[in-house]
Amino acid sequence: MLASMVPKNKVVQILNRYISPVIVDTVLSSAVRRSGLTLDEVVSGNSLRFVDALKKSCGMFIKTAGERALCCKELEVLFSSMQGLGVRRKESVAIEVEKESDIVLARVSGRKICQELGFSSYGQLCVATVISELARNIFNYAGVGRVELVVLQSAPAGIQIIAEDQGPGIDNLQIILDGKYKSKTGLGKGILAVKKMMDDFDIETGPDKGTRIVVKKYLETLR
Repeated sequence: MLASMVPKNKVVQILNRYISPVIVDTVLSSAVRRSGLTLDEVVSGNSLRFVDALKKSCGMFIKTAGERALCCKELEVLFSSMQGLGVRRKESVAIEVEKESDIVLARVSGRKICQELGFSSYGQLCVATVISELARNIFNYAGVGRVELVVLQSAPAGIQIIAEDQGPGIDNLQIILDGKYKSKTGLGKGILAVKKMMDDFDIETGPDKGTRIVVKKYLETLR
């Protein structure tokens, strides 16, 4: 076993979702060599060292960058939640949106943060939906941009999502926010849905400055 609190089968379950089961043992052996630790030596004080080695080892066998990022995130969350040490929750996570897989990565990252904060399943779904909508808008209309997920630790606790790009901006913004705009692409409906699902909503947009959307969802509104 990896340690009394991190069963080997949990790690294997994660790896099996991304790589062939026949090479899982090879990946684990590689992580042991990289970290200089045997499986039964992995404890809270050195788990980060083993996790980093494990991520590098499994990364060689995962084809896409998106899947590699998701696998690494699951491993981080497993060791963090099972041991309480090793990988600390970051106060913010930034995802550069350049391709389809980045949308998935942003969504998964946001949902993991919400799980750690204690959001209900419904709350996690709301936040994940909003992140997907904002990241997809960046990808579809601006080409590239950035989504930042910020943990709000002081009262009221929750999550802040910042989506920004240097695209062409959004025309007819006020009409969209008033619910009167009809778009063939669905852009207006998406922004309006984001506003309704979040507790705080702020948007800055223009043809010369792109678009910056800042939204917040508080934990207390979901209990």
